[in-house]
Amino acid sequence: MDSVENLQGSLERICAAITAQGSTVGRHDQALTTQGQQIQEILQTVHALSDQLNPVPPVSVPEPVDAPNVFPSALSFQPPERFDGSSDACQGFLMQCSVYMKYHPLLRSDSERIHFLISLLTGKARRWATALWTADSPLLTSYEQFCHQIAVVFDHPAAGRDVGSRLVFLASRTAADYALDFRTLAAGSGWSDPALLTVYRLGLSSQL
Repeated sequence: MDSVENLQGSLERICAAITAQGSTVGRHDQALTTQGQQIQEILQTVHALSDQLNPVPPVSVPEPVDAPNVFPSALSFQPPERFDGSSDACQGFLMQCSVYMKYHPLLRSDSERIHFLISLLTGKARRWATALWTADSPLLTSYEQFCHQIAVVFDHPAAGRDVGSRLVFLASRTAADYALDFRTLAAGSGWSDPALLTVYRLGLSSQL
């Protein structure tokens, strides 16, 4: 009888202890849940403060711009041929220089253009430019005046002989060469079309 009572007492104490532990575990779970909620609220507060201190800058949309005019830079020209002072090549040389410099972005000032032109001179043309350089001539400060002086010094057919006389007395050559030279001279003669046609026929008949 005593053994049964002792066993029953032990079981009751074990049940009471288990019940007490269950209550403690329950309180711990409730405490952990409450702490988790508090931590979540703290994190949300921290994120809100971070956004206020470091706002995300608005995304800027670039304004549309007009496409640049690339036509001049898209053109590509060979540098003019070197000029040795030949009178027949003078006008063509100056024309090529003018066209080349018009579209070359690095040749804008007078001094840059003059220096570039001088670099293309050879023979007697270079000797003439060397004399100007040595004397520090004022012509070296104006590209327009420099080109004009080149024409005065080396363009002998236009400056020293009447174009009309050259039209009338073109040297003997083939009909094709005669026609080409005649058109070249006629372009700068200022003669009327009937006068040019008459001279052309006379010169052409002498070649046939």
